Amino acid sequence: MLPLTPQLRKDSRQLGVTLIELMIVIGLIAALSAILFPAVSAMRKRSEGVRCIGNLRQVGVATLAYAAEREGKMLYYYYDKAISYERWWRTELAATGYIKDERIASCPSLLGKNPSKHESYGMRIYSPPKESPEAFTNSNMKGELVKTYIHFRRMAEPSKYPLYVDSVQPKDASVAARAGKQWHRFSVDPIANGGAGVHLRHSNRANVWFCDGHVKSLSGEELAQVGILSGFDIDATRVSFQP
Repeated sequence: MLPLTPQLRKDSRQLGVTLIELMIVIGLIAALSAILFPAVSAMRKRSEGVRCIGNLRQVGVATLAYAAEREGKMLYYYYDKAISYERWWRTELAATGYIKDERIASCPSLLGKNPSKHESYGMRIYSPPKESPEAFTNSNMKGELVKTYIHFRRMAEPSKYPLYVDSVQPKDASVAARAGKQWHRFSVDPIANGGAGVHLRHSNRANVWFCDGHVKSLSGEELAQVGILSGFDIDATRVSFQP
């Protein structure tokens, strides 16, 4: 084996120092990543929550404008059996020009690449406020032409009536393709009634649009206070809300 020359010893020492420095840099990058990634993730989630509130406000403005030109009524569901044609609230607002981009009718936190027409905020169904039972009407539910409306002018206290919410299908949905996806309608008590419900997807809170036009981020306890008795946690598992 040939002895190391002074130059080779010098190059060897330089290489060793370089490797140590590289290891230090890698360690620093790993440490910074461990610190920054959770912060970046939290910022992204907060941003999505803010965008969600903005979307709900736009949907609410569109809904009130639509209803103002139709005697205070907002169409929830339309079905013409004769031609097998149906239309839901989201499609109705888009088709009539009150919303230009249907994506605003969906929460950005759960908006997939190719969402179906049913993946949107949930509209409250079959549960009008107790003090205003006439605020929800179905026409000819078993007939050829079905129309379901929300009546804003018949509400005694619209500021207390949540209409649109962050919604989700349960993770054990009967149709597997729907599991864990936001849905265009919601039940105020999916534990008792089944189906989709409000989803605590924003730091254990849900964004809610009320019929007077305001939007609030509510906890499970606060949801119970406005008549929503159960829903889903972040994992789309059913949970009961207590006031």
